[in-house]
Amino acid sequence: MLPDQVTELLTAFVDGELSQRQRKAALGLLQRSSEARELLRELQENAHKLKQMPRHKVEPSLVDEILRAIAEQKAQPAQPVAKPIRRRRWMPYVVASLAASLLIAVIGVAYWKSMSEWDNKGVNIVKIPEPKQEPTPEPEEPVTPKLKVTNPLLAQITEGTFKDFGAPIIDARVFVAKFSDLKKDGAASGQLTLELNKGRTVQLDITVKNNKLAIERLQATLQENFINIAIDPTAKKSLAAAKQAKTEYWVYAENLTSDEVTKLMSELSRADTSSMGGSVASPYEKVTVTPLASTEKQKLSGKLGVDEKKLELPKDDGNAKPEAPKRWDRTAVVLPTGAAGQSSKEVRQFVERRRQPQPGTLQILIKIHQD
Repeated sequence: MLPDQVTELLTAFVDGELSQRQRKAALGLLQRSSEARELLRELQENAHKLKQMPRHKVEPSLVDEILRAIAEQKAQPAQPVAKPIRRRRWMPYVVASLAASLLIAVIGVAYWKSMSEWDNKGVNIVKIPEPKQEPTPEPEEPVTPKLKVTNPLLAQITEGTFKDFGAPIIDARVFVAKFSDLKKDGAASGQLTLELNKGRTVQLDITVKNNKLAIERLQATLQENFINIAIDPTAKKSLAAAKQAKTEYWVYAENLTSDEVTKLMSELSRADTSSMGGSVASPYEKVTVTPLASTEKQKLSGKLGVDEKKLELPKDDGNAKPEAPKRWDRTAVVLPTGAAGQSSKEVRQFVERRRQPQPGTLQILIKIHQD
């Protein structure tokens, strides 16, 4: 049985709420543990079932009525339960005996006083003391509990609960490979192509030794394959600064086939041979392939400065063949770092020159981060 911490991590993975470090840990766990992969599949199936449930809009008046009914139920005082009185059969006889004894004592005292007063005054005056009457206790007034003021946020929370049924579902397909295995053009490269063919929107999480060198190698490799690359000024400035080691860089490309992507990854894995006869080892270490989640697509649309619907791909029946791309007819873009803001000239030009998505091609988001 998996620990609670692992369950919480995979639940957050399904909800798309993990940081880069946490996501990396979750992917490593899924690679190692079949039990974790099974749990992730169950969590996603449950989320998918919730998403398929009919969604009803909660009117604010219904929320107010529910909260008012709860408050009135709590305000009603609880009725005390009467305890049964257990009567004992011999109790009346004891009471009667005590009363008779008391009556005899009173008569005796009264007779003795009357005889004394008769002897002294010749008048028989007998004063019988009146029994003391204890005051009747007044009934206590019931205490009405004060109603707690309802927090207006409760209505928003109640309504937000129904919206959670539409949370995005992350596909459980995960493929991890070392670049040292991809450069051999063996089983790892073939498996990468198969994984890329399972969907048209793909995310590649790539771990490198040096961010700056990795972006330079990617730019050179794309240009060798007649693909342009545009770099946002903020990303370019970040690459020149010392803080680039802690920054994650996003690269977006369209209209690439699965074979082209596999070829690019294989070329990035090889050492760079200089004109002087030396070679520089590849900075690329590991790649993790997953479908592009809807939450990441939202962030991508913000960085591009376009509506998310404009990133949707047309339906592909699988029969149409993509047109052969012309040289320099495609462009990849290194997106701005940080939160979405005003699009730069480079990003706007990329958006304006986008080609119509071709059938059989991929929409790729590459995330490069230094280990």
